[in-house]
Order: sequence, then C-alpha cells, then structure tokens
Amino acid sequence: MNWKVYLTFGLVVMLAGCSGNKRGSETKDTDSQFIIEAEEAADSVALPTLTENGLGPIRIGMPLDSLPKGIEGLYDVVSVDDTPDAHVLACSMGTTPMFSIYDFGEGKVDVIMLDSPALGVSTPEGVLHVGDPMVKLLKLSGVTTDFASMDDAGEWYWRYQGLWILLDPEYCSPQLITAMSSRQTPPSASLISSELPIGSISTGLPY
Repeated sequence: MNWKVYLTFGLVVMLAGCSGNKRGSETKDTDSQFIIEAEEAADSVALPTLTENGLGPIRIGMPLDSLPKGIEGLYDVVSVDDTPDAHVLACSMGTTPMFSIYDFGEGKVDVIMLDSPALGVSTPEGVLHVGDPMVKLLKLSGVTTDFASMDDAGEWYWRYQGLWILLDPEYCSPQLITAMSSRQTPPSASLISSELPIGSISTGLPY
C-alpha cells in the first residue's frame, strides 16, 4: 500500500470520527426537528370534502370490497359493526373517528356520515363542519328542508347540495325536539339558537 492510500484512509477515519462526534451532539435537535416536520406534513394533507357523490375516492355505490385499506390523512383503521338495519364501517385515524360508511345489505357504499369536525362540506362561505352553529348553514342560499320518516316516526332534515344535515338533539330544547318530529311544518328559525350545533352531515337518505 503506497503513501497516497495511507493518507486517504487516515482522512476517512478522521472525518468519520468528527462526523460521529458532531452527530452525537446534535441528535436530539435533529430528531426533534424531524418530528416537528413530520407533524406539519401530516397537518398539511388536504382532506377531501363531502359531496352527494362521496368523500374523495370513496364513492356512493362503490363495492365495499374495493374500498382502500387506508387513505393518508383520512383514515387508517376500519372497524366493522352490524346493526339490525345496516352494515357499518367506522373509519378512523388511529383512535379518532373520521367518518362512517353504511351498507344496507347489497355490499356497497349507501351512505357516508361525517364523524370528525376535521371533515366538512364546501360552501361559498367556507367549509361547513359537524359541530358548527346551525345558523351558519341557514345563512346559505339553496338550503331546503325535508321530512324523512320510517313507519310512524320521522324528523326534519335540512338539505344542502344533495346532503342531509341534522341538528344535534343533545342541545335541542324540548320545544324544538317536538317541532322536529311534527310533520306539518319544519321547526321555525326562532327555535334555533345561535349556539345550536350541527349534529350530523351525511349523503344518501337518512336512516
């Protein structure tokens, strides 16, 4: 081995040692910065908005067996539950519920219901979310009402861009609860306070 080889080998060893010492002193800062950047990247993922046709790549009418196993920022866990009326797929990010898919017996997506306030519906005034004040919806043009019933029971829904929107009954007064189930006329605006939140936003028919 000639002197050039010895010199090159020595320089490599010295540089490796210096690099190792420097890395040891900066590992904590580098790791912290990596975590911050990863969290910011996750927060910057643009989530799809709900339309009457679906939520991003999840479309009304698509077979359940063709659903993606997960979508970045939207869901990475799917829990299945069978009720007397529907086959329900609860889609979550970790332990955070995001939305639910309902199948009424044909093995396809029949209804999508939003569970997370991170998701919403596009409007000219911004995105409308579950938990937003109901008056935010009522100020939009094109909002209508529809009484949906099964057997003798039913309640009033608000319709917007083909979606079905319901008040959160937990915050409704007894008078409003009664008005919600009366077939004659939809609840008057005077019964809906400025703080009353939207309880659900879904596609398809309510159930």
